[in-house]
Amino acid sequence: MSSSSSPSSSPSPSLIAVPPRHRPQIVMMGNVNEGKGVFAPLVVIVRDIVGKKQFNQLRGKAIALHSQVKPEGLGTFTICFFSA
Repeated sequence: MSSSSSPSSSPSPSLIAVPPRHRPQIVMMGNVNEGKGVFAPLVVIVRDIVGKKQFNQLRGKAIALHSQVKPEGLGTFTICFFSA
């Protein structure tokens, strides 16, 4: 009997079964409706033509301009409650 097979000796580290570490699932933010919109095909075509970097710059400018728009009628309405 060799000393490596005796019950008193510990197994080598390569033989120990180690359960895989539990890694938390990474949740990515995203649009669940991505690619399903009316303009999705047009957006994909434009992105492919101009390139991803320039497309993202253009998209950022469009979002910035859109966020500056102030609707004139917003906030000027009155809600009336009538009791019966």
